[in-house]
Amino acid sequence: MTDNKEYQTLSELVETLRLVQADKGSGVFFIVTEKNRSASLAFMEGSLVDARFGPKRGNAALELIKDIERCTVKFNDTPPPTTGETGPLDLGILLLGEGKKSKEQLAVIESVLSGYLGPAAKIIVEEAGQAEDDIELILSKVAMELDNAEEQGQFIRKVREQLTK
Repeated sequence: MTDNKEYQTLSELVETLRLVQADKGSGVFFIVTEKNRSASLAFMEGSLVDARFGPKRGNAALELIKDIERCTVKFNDTPPPTTGETGPLDLGILLLGEGKKSKEQLAVIESVLSGYLGPAAKIIVEEAGQAEDDIELILSKVAMELDNAEEQGQFIRKVREQLTK
């Protein structure tokens, strides 16, 4: 088990998670917030297969974890037990939860949107970026420009995949 008693920001935690994902690693991250709330993230061969925060599990837990400002982290490289429950989960939720938009995030949204709408994507993303600071709101607003719910969901998944690479 690797201990890190120093507090980390969410951005630092996400970067560590990305490394485990890229290395196809397995194990469980045990997280304790400054407010002494606990969470865990389990990886199996690079895929996030379980997330817990208090009574919440799965993507609902990730939505809460993304609001963590600082935390301590311990990593146990023993593969998590397989429970047959849902997975893999969307690590992109944490990435998008890092707060305010960045130029890099907007560029990814524009790039993916251009595959659907061509050059109009640039204007749509610029306008959404000027109207909103929260990247999750920008992503939702831009997705609404697509014709149907299936395309919107596909677009959001593609953006999150690009952001977590």
